[in-house]
Amino acid sequence: MRSYSPDPPEWLYDEVRLIVDDITQQIKEDVHLDREINNKNYPLPGEIMNATAVDLTAKIKANQTRYVDKGAYFDGGRYLSASGKVISLVREWYVDEVYPLQIRG
Repeated sequence: MRSYSPDPPEWLYDEVRLIVDDITQQIKEDVHLDREINNKNYPLPGEIMNATAVDLTAKIKANQTRYVDKGAYFDGGRYLSASGKVISLVREWYVDEVYPLQIRG
């Protein structure tokens, strides 16, 4: 009987790091805080923090499809490869779950 290791393949660690770096760079280039969100308009720290999180999260959401980039790994109702599926799902997870948590702190 053939056995399979539950450990992820070595290439996955480097690929995940590249995914995070790629998405983070795209977001840095695209997303900038609205100039109206400042100490004058939001004098209380809690208000400015909340307004910042809402503004940045909305801007990321507007570009979410591009950051996930599923079309690069999925075509005709199927993933192009098993590794493409893993990469696509990691990109989606990072954009949907992890990055918004980093903004909200």
